[in-house]
Amino acid sequence: MTTGSKTWSRLNHVAPVFARAGQHLVRQLVRPLAEADKADLLSLPGFLALNQHINIAMPPRSSRSRFTMLAMILAVTAALSQPLLAKEVSLQRWPSDATAPPLQLTDMDGKEWKLHALRGKVVVLNFWASWCGPCIDELPVFNELAANESYKGKLIILGVNFKESAGVIQRFSGEHQFHYPILMDKSGEYFKKWTNGVLPTTVVIDQQGRPRWRIMGELDRANSGLKPAIDRLLAEPPTSTSRRGAPEAK
Repeated sequence: MTTGSKTWSRLNHVAPVFARAGQHLVRQLVRPLAEADKADLLSLPGFLALNQHINIAMPPRSSRSRFTMLAMILAVTAALSQPLLAKEVSLQRWPSDATAPPLQLTDMDGKEWKLHALRGKVVVLNFWASWCGPCIDELPVFNELAANESYKGKLIILGVNFKESAGVIQRFSGEHQFHYPILMDKSGEYFKKWTNGVLPTTVVIDQQGRPRWRIMGELDRANSGLKPAIDRLLAEPPTSTSRRGAPEAK
């Protein structure tokens, strides 16, 4: 089944649920819409499909009430198409039974980065976007880590930009310094694989290529827990057999 067919199948499945949701409409929309393709849902066929399901499941008293309902659905769809922004930090262990996703992306200088090639070092992945306020506020934390002489040759900081063009990133870099490489996740594929849909998200990977910690929300110098987590991983032998994290990433 093609991606388009899957999207339409999902739309036809969830649209009746939207129409019957009533006062709990927004709560019912969150999970299905977060997984759907915004372009398909906001297209004319998507609009008509929703309209048909609403008319069948909950006949409106007037055309005005029908389009009010549709407008509310589409507004929620558009809002949910963007990642959630998190101001408060939440440090969590990477699930021990979760398979570590791959990572193979190109940075702004055209260099290709593969996670498996970085074994023997602790790697920090920071998923961010230029329009994300908390992402901007935490930049000094990563710049300080990248410039820390005691981490030279032991720690790799990689910023993974969410779905922005090289031009946008370049302009942003002119206003905000980065002391570490910026990788371009143009399709958002790796953001989906590595995060729970929250910006910013930071993942700490051990020397064996296993994700060990995921931090959701803005980091700060005082209490993020990131530096102690890095220090603990650096203190482990490079050939450690610890299984606190997921199987190694590729």
